[in-house]
Amino acid sequence: MELRAASGALGVEVRGLDLERLDDAGCSVVEELLLEHLVVFFPGQDLSVAGQHRLASALGEIVQNSYTPGVDDDFPGVTVHR
Repeated sequence: MELRAASGALGVEVRGLDLERLDDAGCSVVEELLLEHLVVFFPGQDLSVAGQHRLASALGEIVQNSYTPGVDDDFPGVTVHR
């Protein structure tokens, strides 16, 4: 995993971490990075709806907005824009 500062103030870019196959330890790493840097970028990821839901669930409770169009039927709380 490679980390690169995103700006002088906050944020980190993460490369070499496959979010689609992230295990519990990897989710903990992402959570720690988020707490430390406040913003985390993962360029070049091709994350499925299931992968997005799994990562978001690992970081906290997903709150579904019933007014948002495009919510995936299999994964409530994940909005898909195509």
